Amino acid sequence: MAGFAVCADCAREYHDPDNRRFHAEPISCPACGPRLSLRNSAGRMLDGDPVREAAALLAAGAVIAIKGLGGYHLAAAAEHATAVAALRGRKHREDKPFAVMMPTLAAAHALAVRAGDLLLLNKIDLLPHLQFDLQRCLEYVRRVNPRLRVVPISAQRGDGLETWYMWLRARMTAPATRADMR
Repeated sequence: MAGFAVCADCAREYHDPDNRRFHAEPISCPACGPRLSLRNSAGRMLDGDPVREAAALLAAGAVIAIKGLGGYHLAAAAEHATAVAALRGRKHREDKPFAVMMPTLAAAHALAVRAGDLLLLNKIDLLPHLQFDLQRCLEYVRRVNPRLRVVPISAQRGDGLETWYMWLRARMTAPATRADMR
C-alpha cells in the first residue's frame, strides 16, 4: 500500500482494526481510487466516457484490452467474426473455447456451450414456426467453441436420437477425465 496514495477517509478505514476494510489491500474510493481511461494502441488517452467508448469499440468489431489488477483481459464481441478470429490468432487459441461474459444468468445458460462438446437442438421440427435464425446461432456457437458437435433432434420423427444415444454410450464407457468431474 505504500506506493498508493489514498484519501484521509480510506487511510482511516485501512488503519482501523474494527473496520471491515482494515488492511484491505485494494482499498480505495471514488475520490482516491483507480481512474478509468481509454487509450489507443499507442497509449494516447482518448476523450469520452471510457466505458461507453469501450462498449462502442466492441460493438464496432474491435478487440480491446482491459487492464486490471491481475493483468489484461482481452475482449471481443462474439458476433464479429473478424474480431474473434483476430483474438484467436493473438492468443493462439484456434480450437480452444473462450470464456464468455454475459449480462444475465439466462444469457449465460443460453451460451453454456463454451464448456461442452455437444449441443442438442431439441424439437428441431418446430423451427419453421419460430423466429429463430438457426444458421446465425450455429455461427455464434462455433465462434465460442469451434469443436462443439451439434445434434439436431426431431420431436416428431426421432431423427438425431440414435446419434445422441451413441454419444452418451461413448461417454459412459470412456474413462473419466478431469473435465468430466467439473
